[in-house]
Amino acid sequence: MTLEAGREYLIFGKIDTDLPNTWTMMASQPKEDLDQSIIVGRTLCIPGSTKDVPIRLVIWGKGQVILHKNMIIAKLEYIEDTEREESKIKPFNPESELLNDKDYKEFEYPMYESNSSNIGDTSHDPQYVRTR
Repeated sequence: MTLEAGREYLIFGKIDTDLPNTWTMMASQPKEDLDQSIIVGRTLCIPGSTKDVPIRLVIWGKGQVILHKNMIIAKLEYIEDTEREESKIKPFNPESELLNDKDYKEFEYPMYESNSSNIGDTSHDPQYVRTR
């Protein structure tokens, strides 16, 4: 696939791992060496069992960029599991729910471990999105 400079693209990549349909993931710039004229925009998605991941790309500079099949174009990281109680969105009441400094320091984000029975058989290590 040839991409022209000065344009933004929405393309769909694939991941190798099956993920639960309740997991929200974020696609972002990979650590792998990607052509320096490609900027990957952060994108939230739920790839689930389809393994499809939307990727926003901006090509800057003056030339063209060629994407080859199975090329790593983004990193996919776990954000939340919508089935977990702590992930449920609750109405915000600013008068009663603002955290003071003490509460803020004591607040802990839920931790997930790759061997936890709560998250299935898939680890939370970043997945890499490849072109189709």
